[in-house]
Amino acid sequence: MIRKPYKTNKNISRLFYILMMIIFVWFIGIQILGPDEQFFDQSGHSIIYNGTFTWKKSDGSKQNISVPGRYKVPAKQTMIITTTLPDDYNENVIAIRSSLQDVRFYIDGKLRKEYNAKSLHRFGKNSASRYIFCNTSSADAGKELRLELTTYTSNYSGVVNTIYCGDQMQIWSYIFNHNFSVTVIGSFIFFASIVTILFSIALGIVYKTKFNMEYLGWCMLMGSVWMIGESKMRQLLVPNASGLATSCFIMLMLCPLPISLYVNNLQKGKYKKIFQSICFIALLNFIICTILHLTGVADYIETMPAAHAILIITFLAVILTFWIRYWNHRSRSDCLLFFGLLITMLSVIFEAISVYYKVSVSGVFVGIAILILLFINVIYTIHIIRDIIKHQQQEELDKRKKI
Repeated sequence: MIRKPYKTNKNISRLFYILMMIIFVWFIGIQILGPDEQFFDQSGHSIIYNGTFTWKKSDGSKQNISVPGRYKVPAKQTMIITTTLPDDYNENVIAIRSSLQDVRFYIDGKLRKEYNAKSLHRFGKNSASRYIFCNTSSADAGKELRLELTTYTSNYSGVVNTIYCGDQMQIWSYIFNHNFSVTVIGSFIFFASIVTILFSIALGIVYKTKFNMEYLGWCMLMGSVWMIGESKMRQLLVPNASGLATSCFIMLMLCPLPISLYVNNLQKGKYKKIFQSICFIALLNFIICTILHLTGVADYIETMPAAHAILIITFLAVILTFWIRYWNHRSRSDCLLFFGLLITMLSVIFEAISVYYKVSVSGVFVGIAILILLFINVIYTIHIIRDIIKHQQQEELDKRKKI
């Protein structure tokens, strides 16, 4: 005897959905329109150092500059900026974020803090971007602070980032408040990618077929590593932040592989020669760039335009092949997948272009696009599983008829 499924009260269900929607709208509204309670400080203390800075040029001249800012300084040339700490200065630390720069703090002519690639890393010319904290005290009040910034490529030469002063935990709280979104989204996508990969492998074992979601999971994994690695919080997340920073470039160079495998599998190998060629080019670029990085000829950031070019070629191949496939078959599922892929690709291109204009993009666009693509792919996979089950049931019926 087959038991009928129990039907829940529709009125109660609807009431529950309405209540949850009201709570959700209230929460979003209070976060947008309500007062900011994170950093309420009655003393009005600012952790951003607002002193006057002087740039001591290599020709002996001096220039007052604004911080943050960017100035014309050739690569490999050290930029020296100075300021006099206030007479009432009593902060625990003073800090700056290096952008692929060696950083040295001098107070009253004595080296107080140094960060450089040669003393910490075997490979690469540039120091990984990170926050550098220099211990200070009230005894340093009225003394000269000299900052020396050196980068070995033109990408960030002459960049002077915001300078902070105060308690280290307060500074980290401020940084977290302004940069937590990319870290949270990246971490969520990272764990979602692991679940997607494992779930796809499990489905493959059960139904004895390869599911596209596994390749999408690898795309998500590489995208999440890039997002976390680009986060300004990365030195708090892992012991070796430089390794995580390097992983960003590696993921960027290798991401055409899972993208090509994913799309090629969706299209059942119809354009495999195109995507196999892209995989070969991406691997060759990765090998060449790695050799150049390890030998100190060119860092990954200097060869990044080649990786961006290959990524754009990959996207163009995806758009072209999907358009041809849709034009020939007019499939709704193909249209839906193409829509998700197009949103994701446009978001990645937007993020990539922003790098050349030194625009700080949080990664929210890429994160949302990836989640949309995942949702679409889940629907697509459910349809595939349904077709597999129907096929198995039909085979079972055919066997019974023969008996």
